[in-house]
Amino acid sequence: MINYSWDEFDGQETKNVCQVAVNYALSNFVMIYLQKNNLVQQMVTAFKNRPFVPLDTSEVKSNLQIFEEVVKDSIKNFTLKFDLWFKSQYNFDLYKEASSSANNTSVDFTKLFQNAWVLLYETNDNIFKS
Repeated sequence: MINYSWDEFDGQETKNVCQVAVNYALSNFVMIYLQKNNLVQQMVTAFKNRPFVPLDTSEVKSNLQIFEEVVKDSIKNFTLKFDLWFKSQYNFDLYKEASSSANNTSVDFTKLFQNAWVLLYETNDNIFKS
């Protein structure tokens, strides 16, 4: 998602509404994870302050380079840590293939929604009441 254009992220190119919903949801959780690690302000500042027309084109940084600089890790390691955090918070593996219906276990939506509500409440307190 880091290197998507707006049209790719927002579905203008593919017209795939399901993928757009996933993009928005996943980006929301990435921001929650960044907030948990006190990195939202740094991330916003880094992207906001990059020059759109740099004086020295040899110093142009990609979205990925900026992201990795802020999180102080490679995208591979960040993704691994994010995935572990997401699974621990929501008991859901983002990339696991769906198993057959015989092996599916029921999902406790009440618990998942409660976890999401608590996390969003804490994030709201951290952002808007600081």
